[in-house]
Amino acid sequence: MWFDFRVQVDGAVFLGETYNPIANGLEMRRTRIAFKAELPNNFEAELDMDFADGTADLKDAFLIYKATKNLDIKAGNFKERFSMENNTSSRWLTFMERPTAVGAIAPSRHIGLQFHYYRPYVIAVGGVHFQDVGDAEAVENRKNNYAEGQNEGYSFTGKLTFLPFYYDFEKGLHFGIAGSYRTPKTHDRVETVRFDSRSNININRKKYIDTDRINQVDNYTFANFELAGYYKNIKFATEYIMAQVNRLNDLPSENFGGFYVMSSVLLFGGNHLYNTYQGEFTQPINGKSWGDVELAMRYDYADFNSSFDGIMAGSGEGLTIGLNYYAPKNVKLILNYGYLNFD
Repeated sequence: MWFDFRVQVDGAVFLGETYNPIANGLEMRRTRIAFKAELPNNFEAELDMDFADGTADLKDAFLIYKATKNLDIKAGNFKERFSMENNTSSRWLTFMERPTAVGAIAPSRHIGLQFHYYRPYVIAVGGVHFQDVGDAEAVENRKNNYAEGQNEGYSFTGKLTFLPFYYDFEKGLHFGIAGSYRTPKTHDRVETVRFDSRSNININRKKYIDTDRINQVDNYTFANFELAGYYKNIKFATEYIMAQVNRLNDLPSENFGGFYVMSSVLLFGGNHLYNTYQGEFTQPINGKSWGDVELAMRYDYADFNSSFDGIMAGSGEGLTIGLNYYAPKNVKLILNYGYLNFD
């Protein structure tokens, strides 16, 4: 049994012309405590809580059964396997926040059952997922909907990842494709779905991308395409993510999407690392005894104005330049400059 403690403190200053005033500030972005255990008979377990907002927020709570050498079965509350950037732990993110389109569309943690098959060169993950554990408001909505006899929604999510250089330590390629079929959940209003995201920094509470609640929703689908790679101290990644909302009563479908492309380089001889079990980048190896410095750049674009004459939720783009210092152990300092433009 072991513990995972994580503290992340963020600060932000906003410059330039803005339509609405944006407050500068500091926040405890994450204060996490996790308990992890290896159990008898091929079982593993994890419980992960976040206390950053002054309230206990359940993150991971699951049990894993290692059925065979290549097959794991997971049950509990955890992230659906969909987007590489969204599934990457906040410990290993290159930038302070995930791209706008990923934050708005990619599914996060839900109660579910997942099958994870992995072997050299390929990872296949599929699962069925249900409610968002959520905050106090989500819990109250769910209770009220249950009292009205509303069934819980469900999701089927799957992903295939191909790794051509599985055994190569110094270089690697990642090809991923994911899809998800979903019905509205009971942690919000019945037959509704909402997509929203802040502008690449959590301190800014304004949501420039926001569909509000889309009513009369029958089901909605997600798709994601990924390409990533690394060679020694250089890495790159790009994803294209999209959502289609299918509505009742012959209302037109709504379509949203976006992408990002990013790259980074370790400046003092370090080596990027890729987790061939999870299908994502992890903690790099430092090039010097005092650590290493990473220079990174990312462009991301999101369009949540529907292709039909329907939802106009905004579109925008962001250019982010990052400078990261990796200490020898357990400490990371991040400086981001972002130029953001929303309609």
